[in-house]
Amino acid sequence: MTGKASGFVAHLLSHLQGLGIPTDSVHLYHCLIHHEALCARILKFDNVMKFVFTSVNFIRARGLNHGQFRSFLEDIEAEYRDIPYHTDVRWLSRGKVLKRFVELRKEICEFLTDKGKDTALFSDKQWLADLAFLTDITDHLNKFNQCLQGKDHFIFDMYQELQSFTLKLRLFSSNLQSGNLCHFPTCSDFQKEYQCDFSKYHCNCETLLKEFSERFDAFKEHKDLFNFIRDPFTCDVESVPDRCQLEVIDLQCSPELKSSFQQNNILTLSSST
Repeated sequence: MTGKASGFVAHLLSHLQGLGIPTDSVHLYHCLIHHEALCARILKFDNVMKFVFTSVNFIRARGLNHGQFRSFLEDIEAEYRDIPYHTDVRWLSRGKVLKRFVELRKEICEFLTDKGKDTALFSDKQWLADLAFLTDITDHLNKFNQCLQGKDHFIFDMYQELQSFTLKLRLFSSNLQSGNLCHFPTCSDFQKEYQCDFSKYHCNCETLLKEFSERFDAFKEHKDLFNFIRDPFTCDVESVPDRCQLEVIDLQCSPELKSSFQQNNILTLSSST
């Protein structure tokens, strides 16, 4: 898409130049979904990830262990009959693995103990707290990532999702600091079961918020343009490009066009739901 010589952007700029259209007003953005994935990696928690992936790989990478583990889950009539395999190139993989690991943590601990593996971390409250927080925040990040995917997503739609998630991060930080775990179900369960303290994790939300702010600065610079494209009838005329201002005034003063625009938006929302 963005290759300097043969990518779509290079061909687009070359085509515009051939038509005599100036290219200095063309805004180029890096993929939002990739940016989101890079932001998510700021939450390393290597102490959690290393043990979780080592345990999962021990079970899944060996056919004998995998078969025995599935039979074990079936024998004890566990809610789930397997644990997914982690693939680092799949951005949503880590969240799914963490969630299933938490749900099967007692069964995994028992299976690993029978295999002679060190399972001391399963009784370490600090490690369990890290596991719970990482599971919940990764789940929120996965949901945000999924909101950015799919057909018919324009950049202003994706920017709106970004704004929404940024506000959620601020709320998460405030909630964790005050001990409110309503948006962190795994943390809430672990607090009741293991008496873990999660107040310190508000700092991780602040770190994540800072990373999002720095990586998405280019998009914030053009928020007025996004608002104009989304709804030219309510935008501030002075915030739109000079060459469009007179037309926007004419547009905003037309009740027929405004009514038609609102009706089309209602139909679009109805079809999407």
